[in-house]
Amino acid sequence: MTVKIVVGVDGEGTGDRALGYAKELAGFIGDCELLVVYVIEWSPFTFQTPEENAQRHKRREEELEVARTRIVEPAVKSLTDAGFTATGVCRHGDVAETLNAITVENGGTQIVVGR
Repeated sequence: MTVKIVVGVDGEGTGDRALGYAKELAGFIGDCELLVVYVIEWSPFTFQTPEENAQRHKRREEELEVARTRIVEPAVKSLTDAGFTATGVCRHGDVAETLNAITVENGGTQIVVGR
């Protein structure tokens, strides 16, 4: 069984520390995969005007694309350049619940976060 480490990143120094620790841990383990995850906090219960609701889906997709290109893809590239097997995921939702759901969906063994 291959160990899969899920790394929660936030685009800040705490995410960088989580990535560093995950790399170190993966180096000790050997046969290991890393899954870089960025969750955009998003509540389905916020009250919005009809105009805001009309733009909501478009805004969500734009936020996911920005997170993917600015945070997740560079992190995955740095891991693969260092010789690790890595992929990335971006989603909206409650951070803790979504991070856990992604871990379960992907057969994650360990979750690493910076805080």
